[in-house]
Amino acid sequence: MKIERSECAWTCPQGDPCLEREIIGALRCSPILARLLWNRGVRSVEEAGRFLDVKLTDLVAPEAFNDMARAVARIRQGLARREKIAVFGDYDADGVSATAILMLFFNHLGARAQAFLPHRVNEGYGLSPDAVRRMHAWGANLVITVDNGIGCAEEIAYGRGLGMDFVITDHHEAGDTLPAGVPILNPKAPGERYPFRDLAGAGVAFKLMWALARELSGQAKVSESFRTLLLRAIALACLGTVSDVVPLLGENRIITRHGLRILREQENAGLKALRASACGAASVLRAHDVAFRLGPRLNAAGRLGDPGRALELLMTEDPARAAALALELDKENDRRRRIEERIISQARTAAADARLGDAPCIVLANPDWHVGVIGIAAARIAEEFARPTVLIALEGDSGRGSGRTAGGVALHEVIDAARSLLDDFGGHAEACGLRIKAAHIGPFAERLGAIIRERYPVLRETFAADAVMPPDRLTPAILAECAALAPFGEDNRPPVFIAERLATVGEVRRMGRTRSHLAFFVRSGAAAYRTVYFGGTADADRIAGALTFAYEPRINTFNGASEIELNLKRIL
Repeated sequence: MKIERSECAWTCPQGDPCLEREIIGALRCSPILARLLWNRGVRSVEEAGRFLDVKLTDLVAPEAFNDMARAVARIRQGLARREKIAVFGDYDADGVSATAILMLFFNHLGARAQAFLPHRVNEGYGLSPDAVRRMHAWGANLVITVDNGIGCAEEIAYGRGLGMDFVITDHHEAGDTLPAGVPILNPKAPGERYPFRDLAGAGVAFKLMWALARELSGQAKVSESFRTLLLRAIALACLGTVSDVVPLLGENRIITRHGLRILREQENAGLKALRASACGAASVLRAHDVAFRLGPRLNAAGRLGDPGRALELLMTEDPARAAALALELDKENDRRRRIEERIISQARTAAADARLGDAPCIVLANPDWHVGVIGIAAARIAEEFARPTVLIALEGDSGRGSGRTAGGVALHEVIDAARSLLDDFGGHAEACGLRIKAAHIGPFAERLGAIIRERYPVLRETFAADAVMPPDRLTPAILAECAALAPFGEDNRPPVFIAERLATVGEVRRMGRTRSHLAFFVRSGAAAYRTVYFGGTADADRIAGALTFAYEPRINTFNGASEIELNLKRIL
């Protein structure tokens, strides 16, 4: 087993020259924009127009879900009867945002509704018998799950036996057994006709809220008060969508583009406080800010303690309370970062000490690791060592683990082949979560390694870029076209180009508070371009002579002057 690294370890899509010429003619754009659109799944001139001109009216009607009419009818019945309605969410940013969407709607109506969120450490993800009993003790007649429920057939059957009804809204892959006898709103459910599979949990909750607003308005065009509420819900759906790292294409692109605008304009005290705490006085709000500033603060509450604080922040109208909650989550996020850095350091040392050799994966366990943070740490270790990584937080004679992939390994498939050694397991190709007995960790690591070695004789570290583009071919018009592809996120990354064998100019300087970033110049054509490599100190010795690298172009403005700068992503 080896990790192949070579100067050719990068790929660019081939494209369709005929379609690209059609797009160039119809949109009067550059060839590079036509290629960038192809790389993002655009396959017609009409799709290209919709991708660039993002309209709310292009959202799919919520009634497209198979069970939407059943779900709306049951909820409307509950409202008419003044039943107690429980909204059962999740502890992450997507689940909290989805819960906030429905709670805002029910509060607007004066309904008898209450939110229930599981504790990540004490309860874990999804419905549990204890959670069902807790909602039953409160007196819930109807339970609406958000961002979970599709894999909880037994728990839902238990709740129905206690006399409770359920509506399931979720976006995760369905297991072998679906909840029986209840409406299910999930674009990934077997037989579902909804045309867009990749909605986040908050996106599905938004669609349910929209359908209820149309039903209660008596027409497709909702009342003005519902319209105001729906716009706020789009902002919340944007938070959940970006934070959950779902593809920012199709409907998710629409939700995010307009949600970012509404978040910037939002006068709600909680959202304003969250934005101010995370971004300060910045007037521009990007998907990157949601992913790396707002979302982590919402997630920190659920990772380390009570997710109810994040929910309260999203819903409160009290500026003083909002400021206090935002400060609290800010401190929690700092604490989460410190815990994360300690785990990454310990895991990095343990992986290095293991003398991995040709081992195709990393499996590490530690009783001092926090279960709410190991997923982030696993992602970092997988990236650094270019191997699939599973980190396990031990709790007595058992542990909970989180895994991240690398080297092109479909993680869910290989772990599924070793699941006889696990107590529980779920996930997808890129990431997974699991429960395991401490005594099984060694055999599991060996079995997982054998499976990967058999199915992936060579782990390849490849880098996907959009096109080969010498920096001297960049123009302000091309950079403006690149910016038109925003919002950027999963499956719609900022354009990345390859620069081949450029001469480095002058010295390489370290910069930043921790001196962990590099800055230098490369020559392309007749010009020299400042190049910044964030976190690149480990590669400082490789920056010499002719350099081939992947980069994101950007405009750097300083003292009123603007120039093209290169953000180096990978040396190839």
